[in-house]
Amino acid sequence: MMKTFVSILAIACVTLGLGGCGGGSESSSDEASADAVAQVEAVCAELRDELDARGDFPVNDFDPESPSPEALPVVGDYFASAITATEKALASLRDLDAPAGMKAQLDSFTAAMAAQLANAKKQIAAAKRSDVAGFTATLATASETIETFDQAASALGAESCRS
Repeated sequence: MMKTFVSILAIACVTLGLGGCGGGSESSSDEASADAVAQVEAVCAELRDELDARGDFPVNDFDPESPSPEALPVVGDYFASAITATEKALASLRDLDAPAGMKAQLDSFTAAMAAQLANAKKQIAAAKRSDVAGFTATLATASETIETFDQAASALGAESCRS
C-alpha cells in the first residue's frame, strides 16, 4: 500500500511539475530556463525557415559598400520580404514567459532584434529610393546590431539564434 502511494505521489510530481515534491527549486528553475531557451530557439528556427523560403539573394556580385543604384530597389524588395516574419518572431519572443533569472537576458536579446529590425527598415527605405548614400550609411549600424544580437543570443544560451 505504501509503495503504491509513493508511486502515485511521484507520478503527480512529474505530471504536475510540483516544485515542492522533493528536490530543490534550483532544478525546476534550471528546467524553466532550459524550456525558455528552447522556445527562443524554436522562434529563431521558424524565422530562419521563413527567411530561407525567400530564396537566393537576387543580385549577383552585390557590393553593399558601393551598390549600384539600379540594383538597390531589388535588394530593398528582398529585404522587405523579411519584415513581417521578423516582426512576428519579435512579438513571439516578447510574449515568452521567461523565469525571472533570465528576464534581463531575454530583454537584451529582444532589444537587439528590435534594433536590427529598425535598421533594416532604414536600409529598405533607402534601397527602394535607390539612395546609395542612405543605404551605405546604415552599414555600420547593421554590423553593430548583428554583433550585439549575437552577443545577446550567447548570453541567453540561444546559440542557434546567432547570425
